[in-house]
Amino acid sequence: MDFVKSFFLDLLFPRLCFGCGKEGRWICSLCLPKVNWIKFPFCPNCRKLTIKGEYCQSCAGKFFLSGMIVCARYDDAVIKKAIHHFKYEHFFDIGRILGKILAERLATEKNKEGFLIIPVPLHNLKKAQRGFNQAEILAKVVALSSDRPYLSNILVRQKYRRPQMELSREKRLENLKGSFCWLGGDLKRAEVILVDDVATTGATLEECAKVLKKSGAGEVWGLVLAHG
Repeated sequence: MDFVKSFFLDLLFPRLCFGCGKEGRWICSLCLPKVNWIKFPFCPNCRKLTIKGEYCQSCAGKFFLSGMIVCARYDDAVIKKAIHHFKYEHFFDIGRILGKILAERLATEKNKEGFLIIPVPLHNLKKAQRGFNQAEILAKVVALSSDRPYLSNILVRQKYRRPQMELSREKRLENLKGSFCWLGGDLKRAEVILVDDVATTGATLEECAKVLKKSGAGEVWGLVLAHG
């Protein structure tokens, strides 16, 4: 049945590369290397270059999040189109491709092999409106591809807030206070990878990390497709 459904969807909506428009794949083998990939990790706060995307010496100690692993810049047209079609046009097979990109990026982080994979949650109202949580789909692909434990519906978003894109970084942090809660027990220093599609200021990841750290987590890192 899935094969039949996929066949007819391909007839109605053929896969056209977001880069060159060639039919066959959403991101073809020629356009994939041309994506504006992050080659040099940077401090999530001040953007100073760091070794692995951790906070620099000046910013370290001010945040609950340990650092951020980023695949590409959000101003890259190919990645931006891919995320938009996945998130708002419901092309779920794009989610599997993007999840694989995240998994491959995470595979380069050899010191994070035992980390738990947790998606950044959506509020139930927002999830009902959209029909799915894009971070959950991405996180599942990452967990399966990397053979890491996956936890969902334990870190939850308990308060519905106004859209973050309308706010400055300071107001985003204020807007998010008390939005998340952990429904599990003591994490006993378990280390966590928080998965999301895009990080703008990192405020959402930081608030999630705050809740996880207060619930006993060790290091908490963000893993995102794009930073914008």
